[in-house]
Amino acid sequence: MSLRLRDAVPADVPAMLGFARALATHEGRPDDAVTASEADLHAMLFGAPPRAWAMMAEQGGRTVGYAIWSYRFIMYRAAVTLYASNIFVAPDARGGGIGRAIFAALARRAREEGCLSVEWGVKEDNLSALGFYDALGAERMTGSVRMALKGEALDRLAA
Repeated sequence: MSLRLRDAVPADVPAMLGFARALATHEGRPDDAVTASEADLHAMLFGAPPRAWAMMAEQGGRTVGYAIWSYRFIMYRAAVTLYASNIFVAPDARGGGIGRAIFAALARRAREEGCLSVEWGVKEDNLSALGFYDALGAERMTGSVRMALKGEALDRLAA
């Protein structure tokens, strides 16, 4: 079956939300981990200005995966990286090159837009994903710890 990758349109939001829930389940997150609504995704992906971008993977007339990304500015290089916050392929569609095609499309987009790299996160215990990323030639980044201000700590500091 032929694979088609295309930029997401507003009608794709329900499928993206379903994939986000499936990814959260796959990662062992609680059932209520995905709090985004369709309206939230519409605003982020299709608002003015958009805050993130998405592509859909279709095979045999069925949506089988997606990627969502944004850009991060690197001050000391005066450049940006394309940061893929979600990449997901439906379990029954894995192993057929869809994930590789998604990453290849992201790599082309990054090069066309002058990005330094494509980056993403992966859980350390997701050995199958790590093996896949290693086979792509991805480098494991070391020397940094992800930090976040959120919830009450964010509110306290903002006040």
